[in-house]
Amino acid sequence: MRQGADPVRISHYVYESKRLSMIRLHGIALQRTQTDLDGALVWSGLGPTDFAEAEAEGEDTEGIINVLRSLEGSAIAVMFTEMLPGGSTRVSFRAAPGYDVSAIARVFAGGGHHVAAGCTVEKPLVEAQALVLAECRAILRGTMA
Repeated sequence: MRQGADPVRISHYVYESKRLSMIRLHGIALQRTQTDLDGALVWSGLGPTDFAEAEAEGEDTEGIINVLRSLEGSAIAVMFTEMLPGGSTRVSFRAAPGYDVSAIARVFAGGGHHVAAGCTVEKPLVEAQALVLAECRAILRGTMA
């Protein structure tokens, strides 16, 4: 700060400044939010046309998973991202304490921690969602699928 750094301005730029493309993409994802098992499971997904519509890039998905996880009553949140048509789908997980989403990620050769994990499913978005959500439901019901 002695050299003239403005901590308020730096903090705003780093933590509060978002590109319009990111806000648009977050809006699309949040509009598509779905729940199951009385809200314990929450998810959303984005595909290539969504990125084109929002003029967004992969990094613009940052933070969506945390908003999904913040839904009242949620235990497991999942964010699905397919960047190329018919390509693989990136999957991010967040969980409430007491649930191990890294176990789900490992089923698909991913990894992480109990409450934050990820993987890539070599399937298009809709197929990846079906496979991953089955595993999530199994965890929430107390058994692996």
